[in-house]
Amino acid sequence: MARQRNRESTPENPAEEVRTRFLTITKEANLDQKTCQNVYTFFESSHVKYSMEGDQMDWLLPGAYAHAISVKPAAFESRIILLRLLRATSLSVPNFYARLKKWCDICNLQTAARDTFLHAERYFQISRTIFERFEQMFMCVFRDPLDGDQMELVLPRAMELRGKKKINFPKIIQSVDVYVFAWDLFVRARRSAVVIRDDLVTCYHLLICVMDCVCSNVLAMKRSELLNPGCSILPVEAEEGAPHKYFSLRPYLCAKFEGINRDCDTLYQNCFLPLMAQLVKDQELSSSTVPGYLELMSEDNFEKNLRGINTHYENLIRVACLADERVLLVSQDVAAPGAGGDPMNVIDVIDTMKERRKIFPTANRKLELNDFKTPTPVMLSPTVAPTPLTPSSSCSALQQRSAHESVKSPPLQTAVDLVTQLTNLVSGRTHAPSEKLKEIIILLYEGDVTPRFVERVSNYREKLVTAYIQACDPSGLAEPYMRQRFMFAQTWYFKLVEDMLVSERNRNTPLPRIKNLAESEKFHISLFALAAEMVLFSYNCSKMFPWPIEVLQLSPYDFVRMIEPVVLLEQLPKQMIKHFGRIEETIYEQMVWKADSPVWAEISSVEADVMTARDVCWSHNLEDNPASNKPNPGDSKHGRRSGAPLVPTAAPSSSQNATGSNVAPAKAQKNTAVCLFFRKIYVLAGVRLRDICAKLGFDKDVERKHHVFQRMFTLFENAITLHTDLLKDRHLDQVLLCCAYVVSKLETANGLAKSFHLIMNAYRFQAQAESRVYRSVLISGPDAGSAEPEVRADIITFYNQVFVRVMQGFIAKFSPKKKGQATPGGVILSPVPRVPGRDTRRQIHPAAKIYLSPRKVEPPAAVAMPPPTNSRVLTFTFGVTGQIDSLISANAAKQGGTPLPGGKRVAPASSSGSGDASLPAPAPKKPKKEKKVPPPPIIRPAISPRIAARQAAAALANGLPPPLAEPPATATPAVNFQDAAMPASL
Repeated sequence: MARQRNRESTPENPAEEVRTRFLTITKEANLDQKTCQNVYTFFESSHVKYSMEGDQMDWLLPGAYAHAISVKPAAFESRIILLRLLRATSLSVPNFYARLKKWCDICNLQTAARDTFLHAERYFQISRTIFERFEQMFMCVFRDPLDGDQMELVLPRAMELRGKKKINFPKIIQSVDVYVFAWDLFVRARRSAVVIRDDLVTCYHLLICVMDCVCSNVLAMKRSELLNPGCSILPVEAEEGAPHKYFSLRPYLCAKFEGINRDCDTLYQNCFLPLMAQLVKDQELSSSTVPGYLELMSEDNFEKNLRGINTHYENLIRVACLADERVLLVSQDVAAPGAGGDPMNVIDVIDTMKERRKIFPTANRKLELNDFKTPTPVMLSPTVAPTPLTPSSSCSALQQRSAHESVKSPPLQTAVDLVTQLTNLVSGRTHAPSEKLKEIIILLYEGDVTPRFVERVSNYREKLVTAYIQACDPSGLAEPYMRQRFMFAQTWYFKLVEDMLVSERNRNTPLPRIKNLAESEKFHISLFALAAEMVLFSYNCSKMFPWPIEVLQLSPYDFVRMIEPVVLLEQLPKQMIKHFGRIEETIYEQMVWKADSPVWAEISSVEADVMTARDVCWSHNLEDNPASNKPNPGDSKHGRRSGAPLVPTAAPSSSQNATGSNVAPAKAQKNTAVCLFFRKIYVLAGVRLRDICAKLGFDKDVERKHHVFQRMFTLFENAITLHTDLLKDRHLDQVLLCCAYVVSKLETANGLAKSFHLIMNAYRFQAQAESRVYRSVLISGPDAGSAEPEVRADIITFYNQVFVRVMQGFIAKFSPKKKGQATPGGVILSPVPRVPGRDTRRQIHPAAKIYLSPRKVEPPAAVAMPPPTNSRVLTFTFGVTGQIDSLISANAAKQGGTPLPGGKRVAPASSSGSGDASLPAPAPKKPKKEKKVPPPPIIRPAISPRIAARQAAAALANGLPPPLAEPPATATPAVNFQDAAMPASL
């Protein structure tokens, strides 16, 4: 009978059990059952096409949630309990959102659903980043909930809560109750602060305001036992009956945890206090002292307030389809939080804190954060700078730097540092034009027309403020805060205008041309849009590019033309430069090819035949054979390396372009806007095609023999010059993928053919790759005046129906009969742009005129050559024999003497130039005959005797001579590296 019962309890159909469990969970989560049935049917049929590994519930529940949001856009009112779905899976919250993205790609869900998931993921990511700083602040100001006396007071209540569903709150709160209440108040306040809840820096300042409010409540209750006794800045508890004095914790928290005190005060007055008043008015919070809100955690109000903010918060996140941020209180791993215990139950919170201390023993413990200093305006101090990460940094400096950075969380640190750096760059400037800019304006206009500039930028600013408030905060609660932010952008605008005009003046540009630039409306709109984007990105706002140019009605083509001049002119932070680089790529790959883009008028004004890569790119930035590394003596002037021509004939002249047709000789001015535009396109296309070829296995040997990459680029060049309409309302990568497939299929006879599937796999690994690029391609658009809708399909349909029909004539001529030679049609492979290099010369510190650059690969003879005697720049190459002498000479010139092997110094023969560290040691006027000195020994890194013996034994076993022993210490001259800012041990 026992065996029979076991056989009956075992499900005969495991799939039916999964289906029943799936439908039960989705019903409890308030999901539509019909939608869930469709999801399960699709899941069963998708195993053939897609690989879905792992627990089936980890795929079914995210799929049901994704379809519920997509099928019914009004699902925001369906009260879907996302926390119930999370608890039924083994996924963390970030992994759950990752599964939602995959379902969007598999089922090609609507854009509105994708945007909802992206916003929810970003929203939770901000809370996860801030929670790490929240724990540090709490341990700094309040008692640790795991301290012995605190645990003794909480354990009896915790034992009563075990096994009970109803949670009872105490009359006398403890440290863990303050911990839970502070975080719950923050997530509830953030949800109501509509205009700022998606900004990382502003949410961080909101946390500081909440911590200040909670600390004031504890001080008002005179519960000093809940405060950290080591926190020296907290006031002493007042006597019984004495009036409570208001104490502000905000400036100390800003000074200690890298906050911005000015922005925090503005947020507190204009957003936090009105928000708290609204919560009290709506009876979510109860406090008799409304101006200070000092009775939120009293015996009469604590339970009611905690239940009120949690109940309203749960309703708000269900409506908005957001993840519950309170799960961070009961998640052992903050980096991958999941739906663990109940965040309202102190037992689950305490158990989570204990497990987290076991996993991360040093997290939030013994950080020495109690030594508060006097609040200082750290944001506006131009002298405060982090320790430079250079080889000259001492060990103590590096230890201080690592200890300082260990307290910060990287995303928040990056955002705060960006705001600080931008503020320091405009330190001393106001929202009005500077005196230098006024002088330039008077010089251009022969009169003071400064008010015209101020009025123009005021109109731009008001447009952005009004649009931001209307989109994010119709009530206008945080309007002063946002107005201050765009006033900061106005300060940067006047700096950009001044620097641009001064730069043109220094280049000896005629005054009429500078005046025309200053009168251009697009010039000013572009600069203010750039300034606004810098501010929005530094604060990590939700409204970033392309929002500013859409509000200001500026085309992406006009906007992108100002990015490079500003980046080259201003000393922007590295993260800001990367951000502008991503914007530039986004514009050039898609936005500039819209049908209403002004670039089409620019292209139509020039001849297509003069827009090839050879015509628009500088000669030293082109490669005739990218697989060859042989130097071409004819191009030594520009440092160009090029291979032999691809055809036995001469190189193409100006009368024959890369398309193989003969045109009239014409010189294209390479400094025009159109040439710059095509140059950017060619460089971008070359980089992405190189990457695809590398991932497909087309190495240098294949390129040298078959010219695969160069033929892909030549095909793309023909498409973009003679058939530019292929890119209208399409993506640049769509044409690049078709070019890659054409050339790959032409190499079938050589065994190099690649399928479209392999090419797509190579493309997916690129940073900018998105599934919509190859899943939704324009096949035919509506004609002017017609009501026919546009037709979209995948990229294979685009290739067969559009690309091949347009390019089949050139593809037929493009197929070579002999390897490495042109076809009878006379097609010559186009030169390709070089890979854009980075700025290799870097100054290690603003106060030291010492620059570092990567070592260049030169012929052996060039390495052994000494530097020119008249050179004012000392070049030192690490690891090269004999280079140490140049550094010694520079030290001697700096110290005023010549070093000897014994460590002594002799006076220099001449005093001229002895104080300049960049000049080599001067030669004596009358050189005397000296004995031949043997060359200095080769400097080798010190190794232990055991390793040296092991290397010698291995060399003798292989029949090789043993390695050279380390030279004695006396053989190397003593060098003082203090002034040269180099480490003493090389």
